[in-house]
Formats: sequence, structure tokens, C-alpha cells
Amino acid sequence: WLNGRYATYAGICAGIGDHFRTFRDRYEHLVEPEYLALAERYCEVALPLSQRAPRQALIHGDYRLDNMLFDARGGEVPLVVLDWQSIGAANPGNDTAYFLATSYPIDQRSRDERDLLGLYHEEMRRHGADYAWDDLWHDYRRGAWMAMITGIAVSSMSKQTERGDRMFVSMFRGAAAQMLEHDTLALA
Repeated sequence: WLNGRYATYAGICAGIGDHFRTFRDRYEHLVEPEYLALAERYCEVALPLSQRAPRQALIHGDYRLDNMLFDARGGEVPLVVLDWQSIGAANPGNDTAYFLATSYPIDQRSRDERDLLGLYHEEMRRHGADYAWDDLWHDYRRGAWMAMITGIAVSSMSKQTERGDRMFVSMFRGAAAQMLEHDTLALA
């Protein structure tokens, strides 16, 4: 049942050009031209980037601050993650890249991501994961496409609202900056 989610992503990736035209019509006045140019190139390689990675992990698929509750039940539960409708087996870097692209300001993510990924890597290894740093870094770079496709596709399939517009533009900009910095398209 987990594999079925990624058939959906393949369908969205196959039609990403149509979604991007809608996104561009709505938001080009709010987005940097170099990010729009990246998205046009992304549309050409979206399907290969979405294909199964050599390493697989259980991912949330929409792992961002809006889907987290901190100190739930009066602090009894330190973190609750909501909105599991996009769960699947995929590249283990997808959620990590998505979280950092959508939950941090671009300059802060760029400045702190290696340190944050280092802490994440140490914690995974402490819990017994056999996951080399180079593999984590590759998977993270490769996973940056996920926030890009969400920003483009979901915005074009949603009714426009002021809050939604801010969210989708922010997601798109964060993903575009991350993808440019890490040359994600070269990994397709």
C-alpha cells in the first residue's frame, strides 16, 4: 500500500508542465526569475527525479512545521506529527530536504543545514542506522525536488487564498534556493 503513493507522484510529475504554467501565471510577480527558470528546467526532469532511489525509507511526504504540534498534552508528548496522507516508501532524504526547505528562511537554512544534518546523522547512527554521511548528503540533495513539486502542483490544484498563496510561494522559493545551491537537477 505504501508504493501506491509514488504512482501518484509519477502522474503529477508527468503533468508538471501544466501545473507550472498555472503556478507561473499566479505567482511570477512574487518569485525570483532565476527560480522560475529553474522550475522550467525541473519540469523536464521531474519524472526521473521522482523515480525510486536506491535507498528507501518510510517518509511522511509533507514534513514541515505546519504539520507538527510541540508539547502536546501539556508537554507529555514532546512532538506530534500530523497529516500522514502522503506517507510512502521513498528516498530517505526527501523529508529532511522538504523540512529544511519549507521550515527555515533561505539564508538560515543555507547557513545551518550542514550542522543540522550532522546532528541528524549522529542521532540516526546512535540509534543503529548504518547510513554513511556521503549517502545522507546525496539523498538530501536528491530529495529537494519534493518541496518544489508540492509548491507547484498543489497550488495549481487548490483554490487560491491569501494564506495559501504565501505558503506555496514560500515553499517554492525555499525549494528552488535549495535545489540551486545543491545542483539537484544534475542528480536526475
